[in-house]
Amino acid sequence: MECWEIREFKNDLQFLVDLIEKYKVPCEIKVVYDLIGKFYEINNFEYSLYNIVFKIDKKISGSQPDMEEYELFFNNVISTSIEKQDNYDCISNFLFEINIEGHISDRMNSLKSCWHLDKHIESQEGSDGIPKFTHPSYHFQFGGNFIESCEKGDLGILANPRIPHPPMDIFLGFNFIINNFYNRNDYDFVNKLSLDYDYSCIIKRAQERLWQPYFKAFDIANTHNDFTINKVFPLYIS
Repeated sequence: MECWEIREFKNDLQFLVDLIEKYKVPCEIKVVYDLIGKFYEINNFEYSLYNIVFKIDKKISGSQPDMEEYELFFNNVISTSIEKQDNYDCISNFLFEINIEGHISDRMNSLKSCWHLDKHIESQEGSDGIPKFTHPSYHFQFGGNFIESCEKGDLGILANPRIPHPPMDIFLGFNFIINNFYNRNDYDFVNKLSLDYDYSCIIKRAQERLWQPYFKAFDIANTHNDFTINKVFPLYIS
């Protein structure tokens, strides 16, 4: 499975940081540079990246209360099995969090929000039983550790629903953030990146690793053992 090769991953990471600098994307990526410098220690596709900080200095329409600027803290951890097979999900450990701090000039404390993309890991002995709520293989969910201890006031925060979504890595996560949180009319790097050939190649390779097997679940001829229609979209009645 060439798309999981370490050398290709390292090259794509280097491409990504070069593009971030080229288009002046407002994010702090020291941890990515640190990872690139440690690739001689890595012999399997795995990494831990915490607190990649994206800064947004304009309002996001529809936010309540009306916040003036934001900081997004992106965390992503992936570990994969040594032996990778086409018909099994090779991701063994997964963390994907977007923690958000919104700032208002006349308020001392920041307002917090967060989303996480979760992987539903079944026990090896199959003793999980039927989930109390629908539980897709990978799903977006509001909330997380980031806001557990913050002052919630009268705000009711529900952990449900779990929204089905394919897994994402550092590349797909970066692409997700800049396309969902940065207004392309205000930040020209969004359009420039989308038109950049190298950037498109990076994203396509990440999609090959993580999204092609996932979306094959909707193919009637699918033979994948982990990405099946009933696991990725449990509400589907076959």
